[in-house]
Amino acid sequence: MSDFDISKCESELPSLLQIITSQYSDEEAKNIMLLGSLVSLSSVLPNYTGSYGGEEIYPNLYSFFIGNAATGKGKLIKCSKIVSLVDKYLKDKDSGLLIPGNITYPGFMQLLNAYGGNGLIIETESDCISDSFAKEHGNYSELLRKAFHHENVSSYRKGEKEFIGIDNPKLSILISGTPEQVPRLFKNGEDGLFSRFMFYQLKLNPGWDNSILSKSPFDESSLNKIQLSLLEMFKYMTS
Repeated sequence: MSDFDISKCESELPSLLQIITSQYSDEEAKNIMLLGSLVSLSSVLPNYTGSYGGEEIYPNLYSFFIGNAATGKGKLIKCSKIVSLVDKYLKDKDSGLLIPGNITYPGFMQLLNAYGGNGLIIETESDCISDSFAKEHGNYSELLRKAFHHENVSSYRKGEKEFIGIDNPKLSILISGTPEQVPRLFKNGEDGLFSRFMFYQLKLNPGWDNSILSKSPFDESSLNKIQLSLLEMFKYMTS
């Protein structure tokens, strides 16, 4: 997907998403923030479900933004910051939300279990995940594929005699990378991980954005208001 036109739907978006996209005037930046925010926000809607094929499903999404240098991949960092206050709120309750892409399979299982089966991965460099997949005990592709369908996952570590079982996992993934990084993560389309992702082709901006002279369109004050608003919504949805 690369020809999405946000101008056709921006005024109809929920208020929180309108606030996020209104921080930018450039259409491509609005597209990135809308689609990226949809993925990050999909991880904090625990009590919303739908039905597909007779199965209960949750809003969680997997998305990969593809682009070369200077195409705006860095804006996805904001999508992580948007939910960071929810992550902190959960960590204060001995839980959490954000899961690093650079992690082993056992570590992933432990964190996801500690988080009650809910998690969000946001990485602006997909090699962080593909490099983990290449390490011993680092390939958690199977876990990602199962979690997409909320299929129960389990593991047993003989040395520690530790069994971990997670029912109905709910995981969201937002990553970006260059065209060359895509096949490093998705070796082929046969293992099923590729088909679980939505892909967005970022557009190259031929101009130069002078970030030194221009005011940031998404300053800390605006970000903090969005974070607080989302946290209040999350508390209401989970109360």
